[in-house]
Amino acid sequence: MREFLTQFGRIDILWLDFSYPGPDGKGRDDWQSEKLVRMIRELQPEILLNDRLDLPDAWDFKTPEQSQPRGWVTVNGKPVVWEACWTFSGSWGYHRDEASWKSVEQLVQLLIDTVSRNRAAPASRVARWFCTCRYENRM
Repeated sequence: MREFLTQFGRIDILWLDFSYPGPDGKGRDDWQSEKLVRMIRELQPEILLNDRLDLPDAWDFKTPEQSQPRGWVTVNGKPVVWEACWTFSGSWGYHRDEASWKSVEQLVQLLIDTVSRNRAAPASRVARWFCTCRYENRM
């Protein structure tokens, strides 16, 4: 992690995805999350971190996974920055026989719902995403 944070210039955002405390997972003590956050913030003070460190106050944005919030995500009654965390199918990684792809209509609806409930995605990213989808559908 130190090499990544020091050898590649400014890092704007880092998605960590490893803390699931409980009998079938690992939590902050297993990953030394407090120590990791201190190092990350020391080496890249402006970096944005998601909420997957199993630490209540170390995140910059929330990431509800595979669910669409009905409104702005809140913590203790206050709205927070959040990011939709969805797959395009039923799998997070490559699956040769994947058969559960979301339709273009589903993906566009998820994008519209997310933007309308968050307003955190810059218009230029949304425009690029739509152009990419339109281009790929012509092939």
